Amino acid sequence: MFSLTTLALPDHALLMAVRPPPHDLSSLHGLDGAGWAALSARATSANLAPLLFYTLRHEGMLDLVPAEVRQHLSEEYYASVRRQLLFNAELEPVLAALHAHGVVPLLLKGVVLAETTYPDVGLRPMTDIDILVHAADLPRVCEALQPLGYHTTTAAAQLDDEFFNGELSFAKGTHTETLALEFHQSLVHHWNFTAPLKVDSDALWLRAQPLTVANQPVVQLCIEDMLLHLCLHRAMHHGFTGLPGYVDIAWMAAAHGQHIQWEQLTARAHAYQAQAIVFLALQLARDLLGAAVPDSTLQALAPPPWRQHLLQRLVDLELILSVDVAPSQEDAGRVLNVAVIDSWPGIFNWVRQRLFPGVRWQKTNYALDSTIHAYAYALVVHPLRIVGGFMTRAARLALRNRSDVLRKYLPLSQFRS
Repeated sequence: MFSLTTLALPDHALLMAVRPPPHDLSSLHGLDGAGWAALSARATSANLAPLLFYTLRHEGMLDLVPAEVRQHLSEEYYASVRRQLLFNAELEPVLAALHAHGVVPLLLKGVVLAETTYPDVGLRPMTDIDILVHAADLPRVCEALQPLGYHTTTAAAQLDDEFFNGELSFAKGTHTETLALEFHQSLVHHWNFTAPLKVDSDALWLRAQPLTVANQPVVQLCIEDMLLHLCLHRAMHHGFTGLPGYVDIAWMAAAHGQHIQWEQLTARAHAYQAQAIVFLALQLARDLLGAAVPDSTLQALAPPPWRQHLLQRLVDLELILSVDVAPSQEDAGRVLNVAVIDSWPGIFNWVRQRLFPGVRWQKTNYALDSTIHAYAYALVVHPLRIVGGFMTRAARLALRNRSDVLRKYLPLSQFRS
């Protein structure tokens, strides 16, 4: 569905190096000094430099790397390992305190993947720990964290609103080595996909599996739910932009593929009304990173051919390769969010919720003290911001389509320089 042959050589080399083994690293031999610098810069901006270093070392190819680039990648890798060890040390008393207050933490994404999926804890950099808790647990979470020195910038009167809107963050400070905790009450934040999606949160908890992290017992999503969450997160929070999420999907399929019940995953995607979302995320992970997703699963999730063609036209590989995406670009990428909704009522409800998420959301998201200001944002500022993002995306598509037409009549090498 998506071809890599028109990518710049450093981008192609990055995709080959950060995918699960076996690796085809032949493209690395074609890099000159500038190419290695571009590869290193792209990997660093995408938080994939530790994984790139690991692959090069594991495959015995570090001697091929210019000394300056090799030094940089090595520093990124060992900094990631150190940060993960510090996080684990800080996480242990946090989890113990939550248990002491009767809170069962369900860990999500990075911290679980680092423990269960990647061969080295330093290969999955993270800046925070995502934890799913029940909405009724919020007061006990605050009580547990306060003696440990964690605080939130949210005013006490707004805690419920912030949590309602999606997440509530706690930290000890602003230093990058400080552990940040993000608590969620649902896999789907309030205004992203709650309108068209039908995620059964109670069933997630019933299927959760035990796990030990930082010497503390916790629970994690079952394998199928975890993979679904990675697909949903790539769509609902990032508009299908950013490469690391697809790397997670590819590595998870490689590490746990023999245990994944693909039929159950497909059935839940249909039940959640998220089959097109899951199809596109899995298809991209397979095309870009060789994710071991069965053909039968993609066929069971695939929308009609005309819709697949539309999705292919809407995907912007540049926004996938650039994790450091500006907010306007990320909003623009959310045009895809409309195209993957599986029903017309779902599209209408999503657009309505996206444009007019409510005064409660506006006051919290834009840190507004005045209800009058919140109404102004709700009726004017916020809708214009979203429409502007859509227009930006449309302009990018128009320019890209024009370039595609020109390329049909111009000679191309295998890779763009």
